[in-house]
Amino acid sequence: MLSCCPVVKTLLTVGGLGALGFAGWQTASWTAPRLQAERTSCMMDLNALPESEAVCADAPCCKGQSPGPAKAEQDTDCCEPAAATVVATSAPVAGWATVKGQIVYGGAELPKPAEEKVTSDQGHCLAKGPILNKVWDVDASSKGVANVVVFVLPERNEELPVHDSYAAAPKPFVLDQPNCVFTPRVFAVRKGQTINAKNPDPVAHNVVVKGIKSENDQNLQVAPGTERQLSLVPENNALAVSCGSHPWMRGYAWCFDHPYFTVTDKDGKFEIKNVPAGPRKIVVWHETGYLTGYGKKDAKPVTLNDGETKDLGQITATPK
Repeated sequence: MLSCCPVVKTLLTVGGLGALGFAGWQTASWTAPRLQAERTSCMMDLNALPESEAVCADAPCCKGQSPGPAKAEQDTDCCEPAAATVVATSAPVAGWATVKGQIVYGGAELPKPAEEKVTSDQGHCLAKGPILNKVWDVDASSKGVANVVVFVLPERNEELPVHDSYAAAPKPFVLDQPNCVFTPRVFAVRKGQTINAKNPDPVAHNVVVKGIKSENDQNLQVAPGTERQLSLVPENNALAVSCGSHPWMRGYAWCFDHPYFTVTDKDGKFEIKNVPAGPRKIVVWHETGYLTGYGKKDAKPVTLNDGETKDLGQITATPK
């Protein structure tokens, strides 16, 4: 009956809360290290996985990390580590080499580009004849394939050393649009390089760029007889280029954070100078896809020795 006394009630309540608080403190002090250990173990297990197995869309270890962007290809992890955990590394420079070769068409017959359906501004756009859909731009005599992007693929988190010949800022790249055609159809630029989008036509154009990164989603109005400037940020994929006023106008752009890339000429030839020596992966991309043996996943390292000019010879591009 003592519990009926107000004073006794107060003492019992305070004592009970104190006991609960002590029990809660004991539980927290016992479980916190264990949860931390499990978290650390989980992260260690995730990091120990090969890159190809790091599929972690809903894995507990990815909680708190930024999800990777939507991908046009399966080359990146589903979740990217926080920026602070990514450390770019570069091995000591063992010299410099040159890589060259030629991309040739491997089909039985040379492709015959179809005529584009020109639906607007026909008077000017067709002034010099039909516009051809040159997905495959093949030279009849050499069978060389133009507009193929060739580049060195760094290892994961590797920062390639830059040769002195690339120290100066690259000159602005000119993207022309004569007679309603992107010229060139495929191009590549370096991070920070300005792109001058020219419009020599008497009709308006707008350069539309679509990428995974929001910075690369652009729509630039280019009035007749003028030019506009734009820039891109590096991505691991090609960026689609189009014109909203003329839907048959299509092209592709690449932006790299290193200078070791090029686009094949009309004979399908390419050359990349002053590449860091050592084992290097060479990737070859056509707008229809990566060439077999030269994709991001199946590229075999090519050993480049100091002062060497490595000729990869003729590389066949076959329609899929």
